[in-house]
Amino acid sequence: MIEVGLSGGIGSGKTYASRIFQNLGIAVYEADSRAKILMNTNQQLIDEITQLMGKQAYADGVLQTKYIAQQIFSTPQLKTQVEHIVHPAVYHDYDMWVANQSGPFVIHENALMFADESYKKFHASIFVYSPQELRILRIMSRDSITKEQVMQRIHTQTDTTTCVQKATYIIINDTSTLMIPQIQHIYSRIKTQIHG
Repeated sequence: MIEVGLSGGIGSGKTYASRIFQNLGIAVYEADSRAKILMNTNQQLIDEITQLMGKQAYADGVLQTKYIAQQIFSTPQLKTQVEHIVHPAVYHDYDMWVANQSGPFVIHENALMFADESYKKFHASIFVYSPQELRILRIMSRDSITKEQVMQRIHTQTDTTTCVQKATYIIINDTSTLMIPQIQHIYSRIKTQIHG
Protein backbone atom coordinates (compact mmCIF):
# COMPACT_ATOMS: atom_id res chain seq x y z
CA MET A 1 0.00 0.00 0.00
CA ILE A 2 1.35 3.42 -0.98
CA GLU A 3 1.24 5.76 2.03
CA VAL A 4 1.25 9.55 1.63
CA GLY A 5 1.69 12.07 4.43
CA LEU A 6 -0.33 15.31 4.35
CA SER A 7 0.51 18.27 6.55
CA GLY A 8 0.04 22.00 6.93
CA GLY A 9 0.26 24.61 9.65
CA ILE A 10 -2.74 25.52 11.79
CA GLY A 11 -5.35 27.28 9.65
CA SER A 12 -3.71 26.26 6.36
CA GLY A 13 -6.65 24.20 5.09
CA LYS A 14 -5.13 20.71 5.35
CA THR A 15 -8.46 19.28 6.55
CA TYR A 16 -10.21 20.78 3.51
CA ALA A 17 -7.52 19.24 1.28
CA SER A 18 -8.16 15.88 2.98
CA ARG A 19 -11.87 16.14 2.19
CA ILE A 20 -11.09 16.67 -1.50
CA PHE A 21 -8.87 13.56 -1.55
CA GLN A 22 -11.68 11.63 0.16
CA ASN A 23 -14.06 12.78 -2.58
CA LEU A 24 -11.58 11.25 -5.05
CA GLY A 25 -11.93 7.92 -3.23
CA ILE A 26 -8.77 8.10 -1.08
CA ALA A 27 -8.98 6.94 2.54
CA VAL A 28 -7.61 9.54 4.98
CA TYR A 29 -6.34 8.86 8.50
CA GLU A 30 -6.79 12.04 10.55
CA ALA A 31 -4.08 11.82 13.21
CA ASP A 32 -5.39 14.75 15.31
CA SER A 33 -8.94 13.43 15.65
CA ARG A 34 -7.72 9.85 16.19
CA ALA A 35 -5.32 11.09 18.87
CA LYS A 36 -8.23 12.75 20.71
CA ILE A 37 -10.25 9.51 20.53
CA LEU A 38 -7.31 7.47 21.84
CA MET A 39 -6.68 10.00 24.63
CA ASN A 40 -10.30 9.48 25.72
CA THR A 41 -10.43 5.68 25.37
CA ASN A 42 -6.93 4.21 25.83
CA GLN A 43 -6.52 3.67 29.60
CA GLN A 44 -2.72 3.66 29.44
CA LEU A 45 -2.75 7.07 27.71
CA ILE A 46 -5.31 8.42 30.18
CA ASP A 47 -3.14 7.34 33.12
CA GLU A 48 0.06 8.77 31.64
CA ILE A 49 -1.54 12.11 30.68
CA THR A 50 -3.15 12.45 34.12
CA GLN A 51 0.20 11.71 35.77
CA LEU A 52 1.91 14.35 33.61
CA MET A 53 -0.73 17.10 33.63
CA GLY A 54 -2.73 16.51 36.77
CA LYS A 55 -6.35 15.57 37.44
CA GLN A 56 -7.58 18.71 35.63
CA ALA A 57 -6.66 16.98 32.33
CA TYR A 58 -9.90 14.94 32.59
CA ALA A 59 -13.36 15.74 33.91
CA ASP A 60 -15.78 12.83 34.31
CA GLY A 61 -13.44 10.73 32.17
CA VAL A 62 -13.44 13.24 29.29
CA LEU A 63 -10.25 14.90 28.06
CA GLN A 64 -10.27 18.66 28.73
CA THR A 65 -8.86 19.85 25.40
CA LYS A 66 -8.93 23.57 26.26
CA TYR A 67 -6.99 22.97 29.46
CA ILE A 68 -4.47 20.76 27.62
CA ALA A 69 -4.07 23.33 24.82
CA GLN A 70 -3.49 26.19 27.28
CA GLN A 71 -0.84 24.17 29.12
CA ILE A 72 1.11 22.88 26.13
CA PHE A 73 1.05 26.09 24.11
CA SER A 74 2.50 28.02 27.07
CA THR A 75 5.06 25.34 28.00
CA PRO A 76 6.94 23.87 24.99
CA GLN A 77 8.62 21.22 27.17
CA LEU A 78 5.20 19.93 28.26
CA LYS A 79 4.08 19.79 24.61
CA THR A 80 7.05 17.55 23.81
CA GLN A 81 6.29 15.27 26.76
CA VAL A 82 2.64 14.87 25.70
CA GLU A 83 3.77 14.08 22.13
CA HIS A 84 6.13 11.36 23.42
CA ILE A 85 3.17 9.74 25.19
CA VAL A 86 0.58 10.07 22.41
CA HIS A 87 2.54 9.62 19.15
CA PRO A 88 3.51 5.93 19.55
CA ALA A 89 -0.14 5.03 20.27
CA VAL A 90 -1.33 7.00 17.22
CA TYR A 91 1.20 5.34 14.88
CA HIS A 92 0.23 1.90 16.18
CA ASP A 93 -3.44 2.78 15.56
CA TYR A 94 -2.52 4.05 12.06
CA ASP A 95 -0.65 0.83 11.17
CA MET A 96 -3.72 -1.23 12.09
CA TRP A 97 -5.93 1.14 10.06
CA VAL A 98 -3.70 0.89 6.96
CA ALA A 99 -3.89 -2.91 7.06
CA ASN A 100 -7.65 -2.67 6.48
CA GLN A 101 -7.58 -0.20 3.58
CA SER A 102 -7.82 -0.70 -0.16
CA GLY A 103 -7.59 1.77 -3.03
CA PRO A 104 -4.67 3.25 -4.97
CA PHE A 105 -3.08 4.86 -1.89
CA VAL A 106 -3.89 6.19 1.59
CA ILE A 107 -3.24 9.56 3.24
CA HIS A 108 -2.04 10.17 6.78
CA GLU A 109 -3.05 13.72 7.77
CA ASN A 110 -0.61 14.88 10.43
CA ALA A 111 0.19 18.43 11.54
CA LEU A 112 3.54 17.40 13.07
CA MET A 113 4.91 15.29 10.22
CA PHE A 114 7.77 17.63 9.31
CA ALA A 115 8.55 18.56 12.92
CA ASP A 116 9.12 14.98 14.09
CA GLU A 117 10.62 13.83 10.75
CA SER A 118 7.88 11.19 10.38
CA TYR A 119 7.31 12.39 6.80
CA LYS A 120 10.25 10.10 5.95
CA LYS A 121 8.06 7.07 6.73
CA PHE A 122 5.83 7.81 3.74
CA HIS A 123 6.30 7.21 0.01
CA ALA A 124 5.48 10.88 -0.62
CA SER A 125 4.55 13.96 1.41
CA ILE A 126 2.22 16.89 0.76
CA PHE A 127 2.33 20.29 2.44
CA VAL A 128 -0.62 22.71 2.32
CA TYR A 129 0.78 26.25 2.18
CA SER A 130 -1.29 29.28 3.12
CA PRO A 131 -0.07 32.86 3.76
CA GLN A 132 0.31 33.59 7.48
CA GLU A 133 -2.04 36.60 7.55
CA LEU A 134 -4.81 34.53 5.99
CA ARG A 135 -4.19 31.70 8.49
CA ILE A 136 -4.39 34.16 11.40
CA LEU A 137 -7.77 35.48 10.22
CA ARG A 138 -9.15 31.95 9.73
CA ILE A 139 -8.07 30.75 13.18
CA MET A 140 -9.31 33.89 14.96
CA SER A 141 -12.70 33.39 13.30
CA ARG A 142 -12.82 29.60 13.79
CA ASP A 143 -11.62 29.42 17.41
CA SER A 144 -12.77 32.87 18.67
CA ILE A 145 -9.30 33.71 19.96
CA THR A 146 -7.04 36.76 19.78
CA LYS A 147 -4.26 37.36 17.25
CA GLU A 148 -1.72 36.96 20.08
CA GLN A 149 -3.13 33.51 20.94
CA VAL A 150 -2.99 32.51 17.26
CA MET A 151 0.63 33.65 16.98
CA GLN A 152 1.49 31.66 20.10
CA ARG A 153 0.15 28.51 18.40
CA ILE A 154 1.84 29.26 15.08
CA HIS A 155 5.21 29.73 16.81
CA THR A 156 5.00 26.22 18.29
CA GLN A 157 4.83 24.71 14.78
CA THR A 158 7.57 23.98 12.29
CA ASP A 159 8.74 26.87 10.13
CA THR A 160 6.78 26.95 6.85
CA THR A 161 9.92 27.32 4.72
CA THR A 162 11.35 24.10 6.19
CA CYS A 163 8.13 22.20 5.42
CA VAL A 164 8.02 23.49 1.83
CA GLN A 165 11.62 22.36 1.29
CA LYS A 166 10.96 18.86 2.65
CA ALA A 167 7.60 18.14 0.98
CA THR A 168 7.25 16.14 -2.23
CA TYR A 169 4.20 18.18 -3.30
CA ILE A 170 2.89 21.64 -2.34
CA ILE A 171 -0.77 22.70 -2.36
CA ILE A 172 -1.24 26.48 -2.33
CA ASN A 173 -4.31 27.64 -0.44
CA ASP A 174 -4.69 31.40 -0.80
CA THR A 175 -7.47 33.65 -2.06
CA SER A 176 -6.56 33.34 -5.75
CA THR A 177 -5.35 29.76 -6.39
CA LEU A 178 -7.88 26.95 -6.85
CA MET A 179 -7.14 23.94 -4.66
CA ILE A 180 -9.11 21.23 -6.47
CA PRO A 181 -7.06 21.28 -9.72
CA GLN A 182 -3.84 21.14 -7.67
CA ILE A 183 -5.11 18.13 -5.72
CA GLN A 184 -6.33 16.38 -8.88
CA HIS A 185 -2.84 16.87 -10.37
CA ILE A 186 -1.14 15.40 -7.26
CA TYR A 187 -3.64 12.52 -7.24
CA SER A 188 -2.74 11.72 -10.87
CA ARG A 189 1.00 12.02 -10.18
CA ILE A 190 0.83 9.60 -7.23
CA LYS A 191 -1.24 7.10 -9.22
CA THR A 192 1.31 7.32 -12.04
CA GLN A 193 4.08 6.72 -9.50
CA ILE A 194 2.27 3.58 -8.30
CA HIS A 195 1.80 2.16 -11.79
CA GLY A 196 5.07 3.49 -13.17
